[in-house]
Amino acid sequence: MVSAVCSQAQIEREGTPVSWNIGQNLSQHNIWQTYVLPDINVLLAEDAANTDKSIPFRFAFAHNVSLSTTNSGNWTNLHNGDRIWTLAIECVDAYSIGIIFEYMNLPRGGKIYLYSEDHRDYIGPITASDNRIAQLGTTHISGARLIIEYYEPYAYRGDGDFKINYISHAYRNIGDASEIMTETCLELFNTSVTTGRNTSASVLRMLVDNGQRVATATLINNTGNNGMPYVLTSSTAMIGQPSSWVFQFGVTNSNCYIQPVTCGALAICGAYVVRTDEQTGVTLLRLRSQPKNDWSAYYSGWKITETENTNSNYQCIQHALGLPQSHCFYFSDAETSDLNGLSTYRMTAPLLGGTFDGSTGSPLFDEEMNLVGIFIGGDSDCSDSGNDHFGMISTSWTKFREYLDPRQIVSDKLEGAYPIVASDDQVSNWDVSFFPNPAKNWIYIQTNDDFSLPEVVIHDAAGRCVMNVKPQVPTIDMGGLPEGFYTITFKRNDQVISKSLLIR
Repeated sequence: MVSAVCSQAQIEREGTPVSWNIGQNLSQHNIWQTYVLPDINVLLAEDAANTDKSIPFRFAFAHNVSLSTTNSGNWTNLHNGDRIWTLAIECVDAYSIGIIFEYMNLPRGGKIYLYSEDHRDYIGPITASDNRIAQLGTTHISGARLIIEYYEPYAYRGDGDFKINYISHAYRNIGDASEIMTETCLELFNTSVTTGRNTSASVLRMLVDNGQRVATATLINNTGNNGMPYVLTSSTAMIGQPSSWVFQFGVTNSNCYIQPVTCGALAICGAYVVRTDEQTGVTLLRLRSQPKNDWSAYYSGWKITETENTNSNYQCIQHALGLPQSHCFYFSDAETSDLNGLSTYRMTAPLLGGTFDGSTGSPLFDEEMNLVGIFIGGDSDCSDSGNDHFGMISTSWTKFREYLDPRQIVSDKLEGAYPIVASDDQVSNWDVSFFPNPAKNWIYIQTNDDFSLPEVVIHDAAGRCVMNVKPQVPTIDMGGLPEGFYTITFKRNDQVISKSLLIR
């Protein structure tokens, strides 16, 4: 039996759904809502026609729905006045199912669980700590049948409010590469090899586009060594609302094949767009929470002095085709080039392995396993022809320096690390909030101390900076911003707090 909990945007596997512990079988009341793919042959033909590796790999189809406790599912009243709502979903012939909540507003004590019909795979609890006005995505639950369960305590009866607006129906199995490996030059990454083992723990599988596409991202260190969860990826990976993206840790060969129930079990829901370098197509994100210490997440080191024609060996670690980590090796000089108007370094086709759909956002490491670039796209193939293109950190450094080098001490490179994340009682007491949210013409900033107001930086959903001010008064004019989702970041010295903002 396996489980997962999504709390404070983290997903891991522990606990059990309430209905399993009360000796009451709610499945007898299930009326399965069935969803069928529009035409699997059309979907596969569309996938086959796509030769652009810069686009995240599609493995699922997102059914657009509008499901809530008021228009679907069943309520069961318990003897103590508490109640449980269940919704049974069937996606015909699906390998797995993912859910996108349009918004989440749970009361204290309210809990949501998602689980497979056989109870072998589940996510939960989602609680009030996960409340948000924007979308919330989940990892996929294996199998073609999924049950969503919401427990509501009697004291808060009727206070829970949430809506499901997408059901992700997987028509490809992204947990098994056995068939693909017989047909391609895919080389699975061997985590038992000492070289690169640490680095592998920084490479994340990224679910985007309402849970139907896969890209790759990399957890990256900063000179504060404070566990700030920055990740680098490609700007083309940013499909859908950042709050709905899911970042899975440890999706490796050993976890998925030797211990399949733990594959993708550790994840973080949602991110903030920090900065996009429009010159290279590289984007810096900040995860909504830090991975826990016992996840053994590695924050990759990096190098900013990589130049062309360095005659070096490079390695790219990726979630090609959405599968567990694979890698490819380049034994050639890096040459400055461009791809679709982006400034890149071009590598001739890999000598070992290859890049595929889903490789977008993958990290490029040098011989010392320093992160030097991000895969943007290319046309290399298994016949050793074509080229791959990478946006280089050295080119993007002026855009990312204030975040990755807050102490301004790096002239060449920074080592990777397993930083110790502070527990809740060790975290700085400084906090900042604002209202209203959603906003229209203005917001009012509040801090929990009497010091000066923080610097305020606002980025739109594409990562473009649309406002950067050091306010003298707590009211900030929002009248010039169009409707949409934004990331608002508050900065004071070396402290950074990011939140979601909706303008409407």
